Amino acid sequence: SITDQEEKDAAFTAIVRCGRHAIEPVRAFAAKAESLAWAMRVLKELLPEEEYVGELLLWLSRWDTEYAKFIDPKIQLLATLEEHRHPDLVKTVEPFLLDVNETARFHAAATLLAQDDASVAPAILQALVDEESVRIKIKIADAFLARGWAIPDDVRADVRKNLPSGYTIDGEGLVRKKDAAPSFGFEL
Repeated sequence: SITDQEEKDAAFTAIVRCGRHAIEPVRAFAAKAESLAWAMRVLKELLPEEEYVGELLLWLSRWDTEYAKFIDPKIQLLATLEEHRHPDLVKTVEPFLLDVNETARFHAAATLLAQDDASVAPAILQALVDEESVRIKIKIADAFLARGWAIPDDVRADVRKNLPSGYTIDGEGLVRKKDAAPSFGFEL
């Protein structure tokens, strides 16, 4: 009377015990799997951080930004990469800012912003200008606000026009949140 979770845990433990010999079968499974959660979990146990992220980037590079009926693995990869840093991450993830799927674009923006590297700013700002999704625009505006990244003069007007409601750009090019309610100089 073993439960499904116990079976999954036992299989996970057995695969991990195989060590690096399990990597190729995990790759083969991931190439056709509908979900990458277990494959990523196994590889995370087997590989050092940089190799693990490199493997995820390789898997992601097999996806494009066009319409596909089933994209759960691509979304899982982009979401998981938000938690990691890697030298090749920006180059691999940046094209997904233009993905036809809004969730993919959201996670691509979040992953790039999580790098906390101002070199992603031009691509992120262009995504904000081109973006229709309010949640992505808010994600980007909040990131620029939190990091104190200035909007360059040459794109400031376009960015200002495309900021979500409640955000503005001050004289130094910094994103600011507008006051939620007018101040009358006293508290109620």
